[in-house]
Amino acid sequence: MNLPKEVIYILERFKEYGFSAYPVGGCVRDSLLGKTPGDFDITTDATPSETLEVFKEQKTIRLGEKFGTIGVLLNEKIYEVTTMRYDHDYVDSRHPSAVSFTTDLVEDLKRRDFTINAMAYDYFNDEVIDPFDGKLDLEQGIIRAVGEPSKRFEEDALRIMRAFRFASRFNYVIEEKTLSSLCNSVPLLKEISMERIREELNKILLESNFENLRMLYNCGVFKVLFPEIDAMFKTTQNNSFHVYNVGDHSLMAVTKIKNDVRLKYVALLHDLGKVPAKTTGEDGTDHFYFHSKYSVELARDVLNRLKFSNEDKKHILKIIEFHDTVLNTKLRSIMKFVVDRSFTYDDFLDLLEMEKADISSQNPYYIHRLENLEKVKEAYRKVYEGPTKLSDLAINGSDMIGIGYEGENIKKVLQYLLKQVIGEPKINEREKLISIAEKVHDDICRGE
Repeated sequence: MNLPKEVIYILERFKEYGFSAYPVGGCVRDSLLGKTPGDFDITTDATPSETLEVFKEQKTIRLGEKFGTIGVLLNEKIYEVTTMRYDHDYVDSRHPSAVSFTTDLVEDLKRRDFTINAMAYDYFNDEVIDPFDGKLDLEQGIIRAVGEPSKRFEEDALRIMRAFRFASRFNYVIEEKTLSSLCNSVPLLKEISMERIREELNKILLESNFENLRMLYNCGVFKVLFPEIDAMFKTTQNNSFHVYNVGDHSLMAVTKIKNDVRLKYVALLHDLGKVPAKTTGEDGTDHFYFHSKYSVELARDVLNRLKFSNEDKKHILKIIEFHDTVLNTKLRSIMKFVVDRSFTYDDFLDLLEMEKADISSQNPYYIHRLENLEKVKEAYRKVYEGPTKLSDLAINGSDMIGIGYEGENIKKVLQYLLKQVIGEPKINEREKLISIAEKVHDDICRGE
């Protein structure tokens, strides 16, 4: 196992003082998989106060001294060092009521979540310490709880989401007993903060593994946390454009869309409104008129629950609102997005990504519609090469006031002028635009 010089320094420093220390958890797992670990956590039989003494010459941070964790700052990076411990009863499905320190490494590994994360590395003997056969589970592609699965999930319900995350990340299967206990423990997720749920769900969505995303529904995670999403899987789409129910179509779109967390949520939530909007015609064909409007409202509730920032919510909802628009190359249609809907080029590209993912997750018979989107992209690109914002105009609001415009009509005439300039960029000169504004003054003010 290749260790950074800073980690080796920490291990050697502990040994000099008569203590044992081992890299543990994810860094061992990733190294065995041939991946470069992002972080190196270290466990030691030194108590927090002894760790502070060992590194008295370095800057240390008391990250979680109560639970045995001290941060050691080396070359501007913090390395977490935690005293070997065993946990007492968990009172909130997340944190132990207390911990007791130990010098028994196996006892420390026993409290960890999954076997693939319950390994340590003995640097001085070049040996992986693996009391729960985590290495074998890595080789066989299995996510297995350490010890009794139900107890692990009762201790920390967030491990439910972590199991799905690891299964998605490595494309592993969750061992049968572990999966059964996980599904039975799902109601405990209600005790976990939505911020922590969001962190794990973000990572799961970014891994984009359909089978493991589907397990979130199969095990009732959506039912417990997001009943709006759960309802999509019970909503069929009996029309020629679709071969999946609404839920499976949405998960498929998640796997097809660009690996951007906001776009993942656009794909996941874009069709929420199909549940309340569904109608069935006399011929048995399902319709979902104006479902985007309902989707925006339902998605807003979900995003609020997940504590998304206002900026992220605004962008996600903006793309959802217009995801069902039939994009074309007509200049008038393009102007609606550029001027009336204030779409930046980045907004448009995200909308295009959603439309591509949407089409790619429908009936393959209609996949040829993707070809038209490439033409649309080129038409929009050409428009965005020129003036597309009010600030690009050779005039401003003060000029309009000088002509006689007031209140909301100032913005209306500027938007009108911007559309003229988009259609014919060479007229973007102050005198020409003022002349046009004067000619349309009465029509604009009458709202025509």
